[in-house]
Amino acid sequence: MAFSMPPDWTNDERMNFLFQPFKPRAANPVSYDSKLRFWRELIQQFLQFEAETTKNPRMTVTQDELRKLFKRNGKMPACLGLVIESLVTDGTLMLEDDIRCRLQERVTRRKASWTSWSYQVMIGSPLKKFTDKVQSLVSERPSGSEVVYSVPENVKRWALRLLSLVRDQSQSGLNAASGLLLSRTDACTVLKGFDSSDVQLLLSWLEAEGMAGSVACDDEYLYKFTDSKASHAQQPTEVELGIWKLKRSRSHIAELLKKFQQEINELNSSIRQQLREKNKHHALMLLKKRKAFEKKYDINSRYLLQLEDVLDEIYHSETSQMVLQAYQSGTKALKAMHKPTAVKQAQETMDELSEAAETSKEVTDIISGPGSIDTSDDDDLERELNDLLKDSDNSSQLNVDELISDIDGLVVHDSSFSSESHQPVKTGKLQNAAMNA
Repeated sequence: MAFSMPPDWTNDERMNFLFQPFKPRAANPVSYDSKLRFWRELIQQFLQFEAETTKNPRMTVTQDELRKLFKRNGKMPACLGLVIESLVTDGTLMLEDDIRCRLQERVTRRKASWTSWSYQVMIGSPLKKFTDKVQSLVSERPSGSEVVYSVPENVKRWALRLLSLVRDQSQSGLNAASGLLLSRTDACTVLKGFDSSDVQLLLSWLEAEGMAGSVACDDEYLYKFTDSKASHAQQPTEVELGIWKLKRSRSHIAELLKKFQQEINELNSSIRQQLREKNKHHALMLLKKRKAFEKKYDINSRYLLQLEDVLDEIYHSETSQMVLQAYQSGTKALKAMHKPTAVKQAQETMDELSEAAETSKEVTDIISGPGSIDTSDDDDLERELNDLLKDSDNSSQLNVDELISDIDGLVVHDSSFSSESHQPVKTGKLQNAAMNA
């Protein structure tokens, strides 16, 4: 994935102006600020892009490198000096010597006692600054284009990345504690492709932040990194140093065995060549030499097996201790959960629960019992209801009798009869209906 230039990069007129040296700001403050802002943002975006997408981003940069990076149509910007000064002012860039000196002072302050720290602050640091000033005046100073600047944000980002990689390897390797103990060379192998000076800068940052501690061992500086639980690095123990020495010896012997095997293979080829040429004397000499290498190979192979056995015993011992610690933690947890009062508390709780259940049952029985509602007036109400029903029946019977008498007195005139025989006739149907009623 390539870094994408801003849209103005394709505008020739605009870029010709931006590539020119800065003129005094008083002449045109708006143009001056616009050009400065353009280059500041472009350099910051490029450095951030490298830190996020490149496997080995820049920890340091020079003005010449930036000019070559932003080369356009055969021309390089001639205004980056002021831009870099602006980036140094706000901390985006720092002089490499300055950042290394500051980190070393912080590391010394962490390691030093009160007396030595006071001496360093009152005498050592001012004296060193004075001698550096005199040396810079006497010696030939590099030009502005050759000055090396560090990128603090990239240093921080990749220092934390190194710490994360070391922690991951320690979890998958032998002995988590000794896995956090690395030499400067080992750190270079963890960050493949990084320059040794850049790795040293990352280690100094971690040590200054309290995430790693260094100790000298057999002409080698060892760095112990903090695990995810510890807040500050601690000095390596004798056990950790011993394990590291065993692992270093194992690696050294493994490299020797590779060299011996390569020598033996080359000697075998040479012996065959001499035999084809019928040079038996020289073939015999090569054969003796091969025997000597084979003997060395066998001896070192036994050494390697012995070291592997010791490391395996250490691994099993560490595993046993881890299991024992787990058992101890589990036992403490069980004891805390089942204290002597726990049985008594459980019994009391069950008794209280039984009493509460019995009380609830009694309340329910009282509420739902026959005496829960007053039924003393039920008989009176029943008698009153029957009286009302009797009165209703008697009233209905009286109304029916009156209706029948009225019907009996009803006379119907039928026009079908002659005028001579106009007689009142009682209708049989009405009579029957009335009788039935």
